[in-house]
Amino acid sequence: MGFFDKIKQGLTKTKTKMDAQLTGIFAAYEPGDEEFFEDLEETLILADTGVETTTKAIAQLRKAIELKKLRTGAEVKKEFVQILTRILKVQDTMLLLTTQPSVVLVVGVNGVGKTTTCGMIIDYLCKQKKGPILVVDADANSNLNEVLGVEVETTLGDIREEMAHAEQTGKVPANMTKADYAEMKFNSALIEEDDYDMLVMGRTQGKGCYCFVNGVLKTQIDKYVGNYRYMVVDNEAGLEHISRGTLPHVDTMLLISDCSRRGVQAVGRIAEMIRELDLKPGEMKLIVNRAPNGELNPGVMEEINKYGLQLAGVLPQDDTVYTYDCEGKPSSQVPDTAPVKKALAAIMQELKL
Repeated sequence: MGFFDKIKQGLTKTKTKMDAQLTGIFAAYEPGDEEFFEDLEETLILADTGVETTTKAIAQLRKAIELKKLRTGAEVKKEFVQILTRILKVQDTMLLLTTQPSVVLVVGVNGVGKTTTCGMIIDYLCKQKKGPILVVDADANSNLNEVLGVEVETTLGDIREEMAHAEQTGKVPANMTKADYAEMKFNSALIEEDDYDMLVMGRTQGKGCYCFVNGVLKTQIDKYVGNYRYMVVDNEAGLEHISRGTLPHVDTMLLISDCSRRGVQAVGRIAEMIRELDLKPGEMKLIVNRAPNGELNPGVMEEINKYGLQLAGVLPQDDTVYTYDCEGKPSSQVPDTAPVKKALAAIMQELKL
């Protein structure tokens, strides 16, 4: 089984597993079982119900069980469905005045200049006064901060590990719920710069279940995004954060490739996977990087057409980027007069970003 097949197979299992967990939780209900409420809380947050809604619904369920003297799992499940329906109906009728950001997702395999391109996109948006901007480094091999020249003290991956350990060992502070504790920890990971804020996902999960903390992570991102005009995400080839709903709907997906046939083939397979998973970004475009003199070989164009990719533009090979990297300077900050920066600005204007 190939790399992309493994990703698709893993993602299709998530919803089925979640449904089975909820069914099992209610089937195992026994009066006075506190573990029932803990399991229900974790599963609901994983199902994107949200921390606030979950807490309110479980509090109402506790009261209903006591007042109505519910004894069986079937009775409890029926009551809970009614409670959740009432809460969500009220929320749906509320007028939400939050701003929805334009979400730009930058995707590609390692080694093609994806992160450097992402950094330059952020630099362009900042200079065009398109902020406020939320930057998310969702690549497990996190180095977008180096491209931007930002110091990172902690990542969401570090906090996720810490939260999972606290949950397993029971070391969550006694005066806090797990949801409150997780929210407090995740808030500390937001890096605030002059023109943008940044979240670094960090390493992927290790052993054990991270469902609860991943659910809280989505809640935190949902809470932040309404404060920004743009959300720019540096993402690896795997699309876990999108398929699981950790990140909001993507408006513009930019596939980054180098100027080789194999590079285009790799992003072509990513594009196929996006279509098969029915992720439906607003638009999906290709940017080819490091092209000699900014021109593409006919063989590369043949591959682009073969995969049905829409070419947004071509970035030339630029020694200025190499020089900045060798000197330890943030590569996103190469002069705007550099050929690669001029080409990127033209692409951004064409995309109307």
